[in-house]
Amino acid sequence: MIVFESLPRGRGSVPLSEPRPRGWRREDFTLRQVCHDFAVVHDALFRAGFKDVTMHDARDAGMKGDAGYGRTFFLCVA
Repeated sequence: MIVFESLPRGRGSVPLSEPRPRGWRREDFTLRQVCHDFAVVHDALFRAGFKDVTMHDARDAGMKGDAGYGRTFFLCVA
């Protein structure tokens, strides 16, 4: 089960299971996320030399359910 905190800084524990010839292999990791202001990210990408910066809602990119809620992806040209 993936559980995310709804704070500007989030942490989620993610368990992974992979089938192997002699059973399953389990690996756990922690995903840390930070919420950034859209304008700050947009400006930072331009200052770093990226062009044609556009924002896309995660649901429009195919993310479903809770994973796509409240997420935005930035697409730009190097």
